[in-house]
Amino acid sequence: DTLTSRNNLASAYKKSGRLKEAISLHVENLKASLHVLGENHPHTLTSRNNLASAYRDTGSLDKAVPLFEENLEARKRILGEDHPDTLTSRNNLASAYKKSGRLKEAISLHVENLKASLHVLGENHPDTLASRNNLASAYQEAERIDEAIPLFEENLEASKRLLGKNHPFTQTAISNLMAAYIEAGKFTEAYQLKQSH
Repeated sequence: DTLTSRNNLASAYKKSGRLKEAISLHVENLKASLHVLGENHPHTLTSRNNLASAYRDTGSLDKAVPLFEENLEARKRILGEDHPDTLTSRNNLASAYKKSGRLKEAISLHVENLKASLHVLGENHPDTLASRNNLASAYQEAERIDEAIPLFEENLEASKRLLGKNHPFTQTAISNLMAAYIEAGKFTEAYQLKQSH
């Protein structure tokens, strides 16, 4: 319960922009979790993830990436390749790789995550939509726009079908696809998309 309380305070600090204090509490919590609960306990994995996320948010990717890597390996070992928590860990690591400019590794993990999401959660699950969007964004950042556009298109159609035209995720999907069209020089498609939405 003390670990939970410390984690909650650290999360509140993080949300209020007090990242230094949040990191200090997350470090303390991870040490305590390892000591009291052990390396493989779900709370320890969550503590490590929270610390890695706080480091990522401060731009300390050199500290965040190893923690995300460690967490992914632990979750694969304990929960399996396709467990939803493993998917979350893989996505977190892929995002950290992307932020640190390691696009090839990020794309590889995002591809793996989308396949697992489709297999485990199904085509219509919100996490599958997020996985597809993350992969498309990584392709776009890697200047592989021809691979990004079909994924953005697929995500927009799925979002409209599942969430409706006015849902915030659908609106984001429209913006992402329009930006990709413009980047690819497909101005007619971008204009038509804007007119139809």
